Amino acid sequence: MKPADVVRELLYPLTDMAIIMAMLFFWIAFAIAKAAGLLGLWLLILLTPAYFRYLLYLLEARASGNAAPVPTAEMFDPAENFWSLTPLVLIALLIWGGIVIADFGWIWSLAYGVAVLLVTPASMAILAITHSPLESLNPAAIVRMFRVCGPDYFLVPAAVVGITLF
Repeated sequence: MKPADVVRELLYPLTDMAIIMAMLFFWIAFAIAKAAGLLGLWLLILLTPAYFRYLLYLLEARASGNAAPVPTAEMFDPAENFWSLTPLVLIALLIWGGIVIADFGWIWSLAYGVAVLLVTPASMAILAITHSPLESLNPAAIVRMFRVCGPDYFLVPAAVVGITLF
């Protein structure tokens, strides 16, 4: 993968008006929820799963070469497409794991952070493609994703680190 390809993929959300409008919608909705105080908590409970669903639909569309989806009312239904709530559970477990591992020292925390950084993108890609939470947590499927992507896979964690640091 060339550096130009990496930059093109990072800027992909800015190339499609459907994605730009969805980003604006979710940004404004999250800003309203934050400003609403305690009542905004209910809006956050409704918005967060829909936001993760949209991101997974976007990832699935990008992986299959389809056009970017537009957010729909079905994304706000908690019973619809229950598989798309997996990232919320996964992130909660990862945060809990980070809190637990912090008591063992910084070396273990660093190792945990690197492992999370390497495994999470593969798990999310598998979830977007298969719609199976169990398959997305399957170590064999994650290793298979590493093999399919090859060395280019590690550009994703490198991009996350680069965006975080700069």
